[in-house]
Amino acid sequence: MASSKIVSKCLLLFCVILCIESYRNSKETTVIVDNLLKCVGWKNLGYVGKVTYKARNYYLSIIIKKKITTNNCNTKIRIATIFLGCTYACILKDIVKSINYLRIICSKIIHNELYKSQGRTYIIQLLEIISNVPLFAKKMQGALFAIDELHNIQWKLNNRNTFILKSVFNVLKYLENRVNDYFTLSENYEDDKMLLYRIKMNINLIDQEITKEIGRFKISEPEQKIAQKLNEEFNKYKEERIVEFYHFGTNFVIREINSMMEKYFTKLGFEINSETGITFIPDSLDHLFQDE
Repeated sequence: MASSKIVSKCLLLFCVILCIESYRNSKETTVIVDNLLKCVGWKNLGYVGKVTYKARNYYLSIIIKKKITTNNCNTKIRIATIFLGCTYACILKDIVKSINYLRIICSKIIHNELYKSQGRTYIIQLLEIISNVPLFAKKMQGALFAIDELHNIQWKLNNRNTFILKSVFNVLKYLENRVNDYFTLSENYEDDKMLLYRIKMNINLIDQEITKEIGRFKISEPEQKIAQKLNEEFNKYKEERIVEFYHFGTNFVIREINSMMEKYFTKLGFEINSETGITFIPDSLDHLFQDE
């Protein structure tokens, strides 16, 4: 009887050890994660200073400084994924707010008798910005998947907990198809007004999904760098120069989106396979360890 209890205890201990070992990551993956988080982009991530996950607060600066081991590697991966996802959520929120701001300006322009005959020209400028957002979102999703795949238990394969920004990416995929349709609409004043209304509804839907994600991880006071800059610049222009500001604003937002693709994708250590379109982490990241 005593021997059977000993055997049972040994089996239980063996199972516990196996369970613990299963949550350890490999030395190879630990090195990859360590190198990834050394990239200068992670030190300058910005937008989000703290996130809450499973009732605990995490600070990116502490996550980066703490030594990575096979024991804590999976935790580091999960928290890094969340920080990056929350950063992307705030960036998208910023971009969407900026686009909506320009949409309002565009609406003012085409309702002006002086410019309404050229309405489609101004709307196309807005659509060109919007078409850049799903492209950036694909890079965002690819980056999040690339980190998640390093974890022993991939979050994206978990049916119980929704992968971060999943609903947002789905809405942006829908938007990408809608934008292509918008370019083919006939050019007349009534169609232009309807088009701006559709753009407004799509933007509101995306904004709602992003807000849900920001609330899910309790991000407090996310920065809005692009929208803030637009407001500052608009205050320098007078009402009669609204068209001039609109041209400036649309070009400015496109430049900022392209700059963010570099800062929040490439400089974080991610690359895209040109043949497959899949995001990966290259073997060597030495060139990204220091500021240029």
